[in-house]
Amino acid sequence: MLEHKFSEIELNTVLDEALKSEPDFTLPENFAADLIVQLNKQISVRQYIFEFLLYLAVFVFLAGATFASFLWLNSDILQSIKLFVSEHLTLLIGINLLLIFTLFADRVLLPYFHLIFTRSKAGIID
Repeated sequence: MLEHKFSEIELNTVLDEALKSEPDFTLPENFAADLIVQLNKQISVRQYIFEFLLYLAVFVFLAGATFASFLWLNSDILQSIKLFVSEHLTLLIGINLLLIFTLFADRVLLPYFHLIFTRSKAGIID
Protein backbone atom coordinates (compact mmCIF):
# COMPACT_ATOMS: atom_id res chain seq x y z
CA MET A 1 0.00 0.00 0.00
CA LEU A 2 1.35 3.39 -0.92
CA GLU A 3 1.66 5.82 1.87
CA HIS A 4 2.09 9.52 1.20
CA LYS A 5 3.33 11.75 3.90
CA PHE A 6 2.44 15.31 3.08
CA SER A 7 3.12 18.24 5.23
CA GLU A 8 0.22 20.35 6.34
CA ILE A 9 1.22 23.12 3.94
CA GLU A 10 1.20 20.75 0.95
CA LEU A 11 -2.21 19.43 1.95
CA ASN A 12 -3.58 22.95 2.24
CA THR A 13 -2.18 23.80 -1.19
CA VAL A 14 -3.73 20.72 -2.81
CA LEU A 15 -7.04 21.39 -1.07
CA ASP A 16 -7.08 25.04 -2.16
CA GLU A 17 -6.40 24.04 -5.76
CA ALA A 18 -9.13 21.41 -5.71
CA LEU A 19 -11.70 23.81 -4.28
CA LYS A 20 -10.85 26.63 -6.71
CA SER A 21 -10.81 24.54 -9.89
CA GLU A 22 -13.93 23.67 -11.87
CA PRO A 23 -15.19 20.09 -11.53
CA ASP A 24 -14.89 17.67 -14.46
CA PHE A 25 -18.64 17.17 -14.60
CA THR A 26 -21.69 19.39 -14.89
CA LEU A 27 -25.09 19.02 -13.35
CA PRO A 28 -28.24 19.62 -15.36
CA GLU A 29 -30.05 22.93 -14.99
CA ASN A 30 -33.01 21.38 -13.18
CA PHE A 31 -30.96 19.12 -10.87
CA ALA A 32 -32.15 20.75 -7.64
CA ALA A 33 -35.80 20.73 -8.74
CA ASP A 34 -35.60 17.05 -9.74
CA LEU A 35 -33.96 16.19 -6.44
CA ILE A 36 -36.70 17.97 -4.49
CA VAL A 37 -39.38 16.20 -6.53
CA GLN A 38 -37.80 12.81 -5.80
CA LEU A 39 -37.50 13.58 -2.08
CA ASN A 40 -41.11 14.77 -1.90
CA LYS A 41 -42.23 11.59 -3.62
CA GLN A 42 -40.31 9.38 -1.18
CA ILE A 43 -41.52 11.30 1.85
CA SER A 44 -45.11 11.18 0.60
CA VAL A 45 -45.03 7.43 0.03
CA ARG A 46 -43.56 6.86 3.50
CA GLN A 47 -46.29 9.04 5.00
CA TYR A 48 -49.02 7.14 3.12
CA ILE A 49 -47.70 3.77 4.26
CA PHE A 50 -47.25 4.98 7.85
CA GLU A 51 -50.80 6.29 7.91
CA PHE A 52 -52.12 2.96 6.58
CA LEU A 53 -50.19 1.00 9.21
CA LEU A 54 -51.43 3.35 11.91
CA TYR A 55 -55.07 2.83 10.91
CA LEU A 56 -54.52 -0.91 10.67
CA ALA A 57 -52.94 -1.01 14.14
CA VAL A 58 -55.86 0.95 15.61
CA PHE A 59 -58.38 -1.43 14.02
CA VAL A 60 -56.49 -4.50 15.27
CA PHE A 61 -56.24 -3.00 18.76
CA LEU A 62 -59.97 -2.23 18.84
CA ALA A 63 -60.83 -5.72 17.62
CA GLY A 64 -58.54 -7.24 20.26
CA ALA A 65 -60.03 -5.06 22.99
CA THR A 66 -63.54 -6.04 21.93
CA PHE A 67 -62.63 -9.73 21.92
CA ALA A 68 -60.96 -9.41 25.33
CA SER A 69 -64.04 -7.71 26.75
CA PHE A 70 -66.20 -10.58 25.44
CA LEU A 71 -63.89 -13.04 27.18
CA TRP A 72 -63.98 -11.11 30.40
CA LEU A 73 -67.73 -10.48 30.49
CA ASN A 74 -69.34 -13.76 29.48
CA SER A 75 -68.13 -17.11 28.24
CA ASP A 76 -71.54 -17.90 26.66
CA ILE A 77 -71.02 -15.06 24.19
CA LEU A 78 -67.60 -16.51 23.44
CA GLN A 79 -69.12 -19.89 22.56
CA SER A 80 -71.60 -18.29 20.18
CA ILE A 81 -68.80 -16.25 18.59
CA LYS A 82 -66.68 -19.40 18.15
CA LEU A 83 -69.61 -21.19 16.50
CA PHE A 84 -70.29 -18.25 14.16
CA VAL A 85 -66.62 -17.89 13.21
CA SER A 86 -66.17 -21.61 12.58
CA GLU A 87 -69.25 -21.72 10.34
CA HIS A 88 -68.39 -18.57 8.34
CA LEU A 89 -64.59 -18.54 8.42
CA THR A 90 -63.97 -18.09 4.69
CA LEU A 91 -66.56 -15.32 4.44
CA LEU A 92 -65.02 -13.47 7.40
CA ILE A 93 -61.50 -13.81 5.97
CA GLY A 94 -62.70 -12.49 2.62
CA ILE A 95 -64.47 -9.53 4.21
CA ASN A 96 -61.40 -8.68 6.31
CA LEU A 97 -59.08 -8.89 3.31
CA LEU A 98 -61.46 -6.68 1.32
CA LEU A 99 -61.54 -4.12 4.13
CA ILE A 100 -57.75 -4.13 4.48
CA PHE A 101 -57.31 -3.72 0.72
CA THR A 102 -59.86 -0.90 0.68
CA LEU A 103 -58.01 0.84 3.51
CA PHE A 104 -54.69 0.31 1.69
CA ALA A 105 -56.10 1.65 -1.56
CA ASP A 106 -57.62 4.67 0.21
CA ARG A 107 -54.56 5.56 2.28
CA VAL A 108 -51.68 4.54 -0.02
CA LEU A 109 -52.61 3.86 -3.65
CA LEU A 110 -55.03 6.72 -4.34
CA PRO A 111 -52.80 9.46 -2.92
CA TYR A 112 -49.77 7.97 -4.70
CA PHE A 113 -51.54 7.84 -8.06
CA HIS A 114 -52.89 11.35 -7.48
CA LEU A 115 -49.32 12.53 -6.87
CA ILE A 116 -48.11 10.81 -10.04
CA PHE A 117 -51.04 12.12 -12.11
CA THR A 118 -50.66 15.73 -10.98
CA ARG A 119 -46.89 15.58 -11.60
CA SER A 120 -47.35 14.17 -15.09
CA LYS A 121 -50.01 16.78 -15.85
CA ALA A 122 -47.61 19.51 -14.69
CA GLY A 123 -44.97 18.14 -17.05
CA ILE A 124 -42.70 16.64 -14.39
CA ILE A 125 -41.99 13.08 -15.47
CA ASP A 126 -39.47 10.74 -13.83
